[in-house]
Amino acid sequence: MSIKLDDLNGPLEKLSDGPTDGRYFAKVVRAEVCRSKQGNRQVRWDIELETPDDDSGYPLRKYHPIEAQYLRYLVNDLDKFNVRLTNMCDLPRTLKYLTGAKVEVDVHEDGEYYVVSFLRLVSTQD
Repeated sequence: MSIKLDDLNGPLEKLSDGPTDGRYFAKVVRAEVCRSKQGNRQVRWDIELETPDDDSGYPLRKYHPIEAQYLRYLVNDLDKFNVRLTNMCDLPRTLKYLTGAKVEVDVHEDGEYYVVSFLRLVSTQD
């Protein structure tokens, strides 16, 4: 008796589709203040890896909760982009400024997710 396995070919391909762990240049496609599925305020970063290898154009997301106890993580990442946030009402304008920017990121696979760490700002949009 033969067991059918070809239905698993799609999921198998997806396992090898993602980037390998390491540093990449990426473009900030979108950065916006929004709410999580649970209704919490957050910043959602949509980035695309921009490297000359097979992972070029691979889309990833990074989230920053923007509640008081997590605010330092957002501020630390903005500092890496040479951006100092002094008033939270300026955050949407700051994110718009960073949209289109080229950044360097460190990517690590963590189970079914990728952890994206911002390293530095390379350039802003033209």
